[in-house]
Amino acid sequence: MTAVRTPAQVLAEARRADSQRKRHSVLAALQTLAAAGERITFATVARAAGVSTWLVYAEGVSEHVQAAIDQQSDEPAKARSQGRQTSPASPKTD
Repeated sequence: MTAVRTPAQVLAEARRADSQRKRHSVLAALQTLAAAGERITFATVARAAGVSTWLVYAEGVSEHVQAAIDQQSDEPAKARSQGRQTSPASPKTD
């Protein structure tokens, strides 16, 4: 006999699945940004993953983002920008 799930149980399961999907999206975005040599910040990760900035600061996610930022800051700046050229407008945007 199969157990009948209540609407509350179905909703809770859906929310857990959505949360896992979003967290996976953040980790995938981190890998993509790092592979592309893009500057990693909490905001850029949130944009790339299509999630709120609240999520990237959440426990269990923020540690991964911070580790990527720390790793990137340990790399020489020249290696990160190798092959990239700045436009005259670049300094103005910073």
